[in-house]
Amino acid sequence: MKAFILQEMVKQGIFMSSGPTFLSYSNSLKDIQNTLNTFENICKFIKENLTNDEFEKKLEGEMPKIIYSHTTHPTKKRIK
Repeated sequence: MKAFILQEMVKQGIFMSSGPTFLSYSNSLKDIQNTLNTFENICKFIKENLTNDEFEKKLEGEMPKIIYSHTTHPTKKRIK
């Protein structure tokens, strides 16, 4: 579902990373409202038109794959 949402956001001219998305002072109120409205419209479309097994069929390309993963181990020693 995440891949479908990101695909539809890009089709509306809004790029969102697959990780966290942050707002900043460089985003205008109009930009933020447009992003929220677009996301809301996509969610409504999903609710009204798609079931769980239909998302992959609606993707315009291959399912995204993890190409890199990194685990950071704690640097503090545990006190017993």
